[in-house]
Amino acid sequence: MKLNVLFLVRKTKLNKKGMCPIRCRITHNKQRHQFATGIFINPKFWNSKQQIVKPPEPDAELINSQLSLIKTKINRAFLMLQVQENDFTVEDIYKTYKGEKIEKQYNVIEFFERYLKRLKTLIGIDIKEVTWNKFYYVKEDVKRFIKWKFKTNDIPLKELKANFLTEGYNIENNLEILDGYELKPFGFFDYEKYRCETKFLVESKTKNVKAISFVLSKEKENNDKIRYLCLPINNEVLFKKFKKKHENLGLTIIEVLNHFGNLMISGYVEQIHNSNNKDIKTTDEEYEFLTMKYPTLNNDLLEGYQFKTFIEEIIEEKYKYNYQLFVESETQNVKAVLITLTKLKNNDDKIKYLCMPLNNQELYTKFKAAIINLGVNMGFYLDVSNFSLVSKIVDNRYNSK
Repeated sequence: MKLNVLFLVRKTKLNKKGMCPIRCRITHNKQRHQFATGIFINPKFWNSKQQIVKPPEPDAELINSQLSLIKTKINRAFLMLQVQENDFTVEDIYKTYKGEKIEKQYNVIEFFERYLKRLKTLIGIDIKEVTWNKFYYVKEDVKRFIKWKFKTNDIPLKELKANFLTEGYNIENNLEILDGYELKPFGFFDYEKYRCETKFLVESKTKNVKAISFVLSKEKENNDKIRYLCLPINNEVLFKKFKKKHENLGLTIIEVLNHFGNLMISGYVEQIHNSNNKDIKTTDEEYEFLTMKYPTLNNDLLEGYQFKTFIEEIIEEKYKYNYQLFVESETQNVKAVLITLTKLKNNDDKIKYLCMPLNNQELYTKFKAAIINLGVNMGFYLDVSNFSLVSKIVDNRYNSK
């Protein structure tokens, strides 16, 4: 946090006596503020390198003392602001030097985040969580635009111009999308160092969801590091393109997308079959049975449980993925999703069993590890199967038939 104080002589501003004003320039964090000192000198006697007035200027000693005092007061103001441990601007330094009261000047994102924090306390009272999420998505969009447009993480709120939204932000963030369509926020989540935002591409006339847009951004990276993906709904040709693009992503990005697929599938099961009850969880005993005991018991079930058919996916006639709901007979609550993976045209020893747990983070970690242990091919086609299922879930829940 370097401060620079420089005195400038305006030789082009001579008065009738041949004297010119000395101005002071304060520079801090690449921001400048200039002001008049009220001191006039003969420019012939000014030494810009040493920043002093030299004889034969008759008042050289007095003027140099005045300049030294100004510089000392500015440095003292800078030190006072540093001690307060709050962010400040070059304008704040000048106002402190002048003895004026500083009004807090917010940056755009800083102010937005303060507003969101206050708004969050009203969830369930005056607003719904989905409303808060919409404000959050807008803030993230604005944040990315500022990073792209101004090459910085934030800009002062007072510097916003009227065309910031109308001529800049809307265009650069592709808010003017295809005629007859709109983007609607769906949700977001964090995975390791990535944030994934999802939006629905909705046909305005029918209100049908035509695709899911993914925006993946990594913390502390530039805008050019943001990835954009599109999962089509009910379009086999475009789904193949999505699969091809998915194939070429880095491992961490693939994990982020996989996490989304798992959230969508488990969330759908919870909402449709368990009335969105988060207290219904997969137990260690249930997980162990489905992943270790069930494969060796000739499909004999744990007492008090039953299977219900969910969906089956066959990918390129190479692999079959059978999703079944593991249901507690007495309550009819779904406790987990069993995924049976079969390599077609092969023996039964190529069958694998995975348990997708519900509302149990420890077991979910085991589930992710089990996916990694499937191997490259079977694991990749499981990802494809999951996204095919996600596409069908979205179509089933949001699109009119």
